[in-house]
Amino acid sequence: MQRTEQAWFDMDTVERYARRSSFVHGIDARVKCLVTAVYLVCLLSVDLLNVPALVPFLAYPVVVCRMGNIPIMPLVRRSLVALPFCVMIGLFNPILDHQHAFTIGGTVITCGWVSFASILLRGEFTVLASLVLIATTGFPAICSAMRRMGVPTLLTTQCLLLYRYIFLLMEDATSLSTARDLRSYGTNRTPLRFWGAMVGSLLIRSMARAERIHKAMEARGFTGALHTLHEHSLRRADLIYGGVWCIILVLLRWSDAVFYIGAQTHRLLS
Repeated sequence: MQRTEQAWFDMDTVERYARRSSFVHGIDARVKCLVTAVYLVCLLSVDLLNVPALVPFLAYPVVVCRMGNIPIMPLVRRSLVALPFCVMIGLFNPILDHQHAFTIGGTVITCGWVSFASILLRGEFTVLASLVLIATTGFPAICSAMRRMGVPTLLTTQCLLLYRYIFLLMEDATSLSTARDLRSYGTNRTPLRFWGAMVGSLLIRSMARAERIHKAMEARGFTGALHTLHEHSLRRADLIYGGVWCIILVLLRWSDAVFYIGAQTHRLLS
């Protein structure tokens, strides 16, 4: 039960950050989505073995959180959930790639370990930037911005409905887990048959709720697209914010200073 409630609390906390008021929160969602896309392109295009060049990209989420009065450490802790998936992606790199990269204190570090560390940093920074976008914008505003940017309406509507009703699914899971704990008489072990019954019950409840919601939305004239009451227009501040960040990110990716730092770090380690 505690893990289910904690997962619900983590999701709701990030969304509550988006309700704050700051300069970053007031920037048009389309601009913030574009800046995040540029950040991801610049980050993922860095050479796989140039790990020092990835470190400066941490400045973007840190500065944006600072500008938006959002604590960075809770987002960092939530982004760690992606590390197991990154580990699975780069697990075989140290095993298959034994090419010499550099030496630290007489210990040879192979290119496989370097690429493995690079994959971990890329995954961590990617998830962190996505959480920063949600925390400063809100998922409904992101879906609306994607729709206005030309993303198919079917896709944005599906994403928004999934995000809205996943909280109800988490509440159902929490209530089922609470009911199980009240009937366990202090036993912490959960039989396998309970998990099967719980998943089946969640599936039946979700299907029944989806049918009721769909009928209610059709009765109210739903045509497949979700619209917002306020459609924001681009301002000068939005253009300046997006332009400055795009220039900074491009400089971080292709600046000679970053390559110089990476080369000097490699020389010192060697």
